[in-house]
Amino acid sequence: MSLDDFIFRPTINPSTGNINKRLDGSSMNYIIKKYATQIGIKGNVTVHSARSTVIGMLLEKGHSIDLVADFVSHRDISTTKS
Repeated sequence: MSLDDFIFRPTINPSTGNINKRLDGSSMNYIIKKYATQIGIKGNVTVHSARSTVIGMLLEKGHSIDLVADFVSHRDISTTKS
């Protein structure tokens, strides 16, 4: 698995032919909470907590701090470290 596997790209809806648009924060929170509940994750799961988990997993897998910071658009790697 590479960092490119996590990047959301615009797609075309096969039913309508329309380009799918980006999701806003509340839509993402709804989706994350819905699927977290379905797989039995309890507690308050948010976009922020999911993002922090992905950052931690990438660092644990050995990806460089600079690459991960760039991936999550952190200007300062100290933000990624915390």
